[in-house]
Amino acid sequence: MTNEFPVLKEIFEKHPSIFGYEATDNLIKYIIIITSCLISLSISIVFLYLNFLRILRKNKQHLSSGTYNMQLMLMKALFIQIAIFGLLLVLPITSAYTLTLFGFKQMPVFSLIAIAILGTHAFVDFCVLSYFVRSYREYIKSLVNKVKKKLGLKVKEVVLTQVAPSTSSDMPSRYR
Repeated sequence: MTNEFPVLKEIFEKHPSIFGYEATDNLIKYIIIITSCLISLSISIVFLYLNFLRILRKNKQHLSSGTYNMQLMLMKALFIQIAIFGLLLVLPITSAYTLTLFGFKQMPVFSLIAIAILGTHAFVDFCVLSYFVRSYREYIKSLVNKVKKKLGLKVKEVVLTQVAPSTSSDMPSRYR
């Protein structure tokens, strides 16, 4: 844009801000506060996650193996969600604020790229949950198989053979 309108080059060099050519002290303080909050929030989330893992491992002997495995599966999904939160939300926003603070000339282009990255978060989060949480994954597989059947395509049927009774209670059936 400065190549087409050379007059703007001098204005941009004096006031290199994405917020309407305003580079006051209040704006710089605001950017520093927001960036600091995002970074401290990210660090807090990681520490809380690690603490929850510590508590889960500490209480392993009090949980059944099924419950413990389910908790691990959910924690794995949560960890990946936290990583996606950091990569697709915090990183672009923090980068945009930081580059604005230093008067990056290509900030309008970078902000458009950052907004595009922010927009992918919901879809990527859905994909992660659908893949890493087994019950969601099985449900989506069943929906895909239903659609395949309606379209007349072959569907591989999985036959489950029950090896043990479905309940394993010591209580006689007349009391259940």
